[in-house]
Amino acid sequence: MSTSKTDLQPLLDLIDHSYDGNPAQLAVFMDQAVYLLHFVPVEQEFTPLQRQNVCGALFGLKQSLLEANFKQNGWSYKKPR
Repeated sequence: MSTSKTDLQPLLDLIDHSYDGNPAQLAVFMDQAVYLLHFVPVEQEFTPLQRQNVCGALFGLKQSLLEANFKQNGWSYKKPR
């Protein structure tokens, strides 16, 4: 699957509509979602690996949103290791 800027328009529209155009607000909710996922009983809903993968995907998306926001505003951004 190949992505382009036009493919991300629904995500950009969501951020504009639901988060006042501020990706940092969405990032806060993503952090909270990762936190809440740690309280889901692993054995009932997810395997530990599935939960780890979901949290990793949310974290990666959050990092990308923040990096794009920083670049758009002309701020420096250092990726965490």
